[in-house]
Amino acid sequence: MRKSLYEIEDYVHYGGDYSTLNEIRREKGFAKILTLKQFDYYWLVGLELIKSKDKISCVIDRIRPIDTSEKHLKEIGFKEEIDNAGKKVFVMNDIVISSIAINIIHKYSKSIFISGFCIADFRNNKMIDFNKYKENDFINAQKFYSDFKNVNNLNDLLNYLKSEKGIDIDKEKIIGST
Repeated sequence: MRKSLYEIEDYVHYGGDYSTLNEIRREKGFAKILTLKQFDYYWLVGLELIKSKDKISCVIDRIRPIDTSEKHLKEIGFKEEIDNAGKKVFVMNDIVISSIAINIIHKYSKSIFISGFCIADFRNNKMIDFNKYKENDFINAQKFYSDFKNVNNLNDLLNYLKSEKGIDIDKEKIIGST
């Protein structure tokens, strides 16, 4: 599980800064984090804009993580498969990415835990005891994601493919297609 929302070398969505007349800083787009610096009351981020390669700085609330999408998975090379129950998974070589929703019934109500994309095969071909992740009638996300690697953040997926599977993806090409 990710230790921090943002890390150096992450790719992010830059929301633009309309408090300035500088066209480069005003334009929304994708960027790579070069530096992160914490001050007393805010974080300052150094970015390299993907499109122009300009380097800028901004406060951290001007950036957002890039969520992994089905489009990203397909562009990376994953093939979509649907099982008999209609459950969608994405497969590339021996890597399976899927998601699951777990109904949690409380004494007076119910809730749903939605995993998002994980390195896991949640198809019906094997039973998983989800009770081991329950704490006080809720799913403990840290326990869950320690067993099923979370790749909702596109950076986590790309880093997993490179470090765990030796698959080096052109990150800027995938980011640019978003």
